Amino acid sequence: MKIAIATSGGTLDAPFARHFGCAEQFIIIDTETGEWKTYPNPALGASSNAGVQAAKFIAGQGVQ
Repeated sequence: MKIAIATSGGTLDAPFARHFGCAEQFIIIDTETGEWKTYPNPALGASSNAGVQAAKFIAGQGVQ
């Protein structure tokens, strides 16, 4: 299973983002393999619906 963590940086020890849609980065972790990768939030500069846009991006990465 893949999970996503909204962070304010691109490392595993980065602080959590206070707001999902305004997160600087997302860390996606495959819980079965332990592999992880960071992605910049494509919705970060959105003027509206940043959370919805971010959720669509995360879903597109196979996060469950």
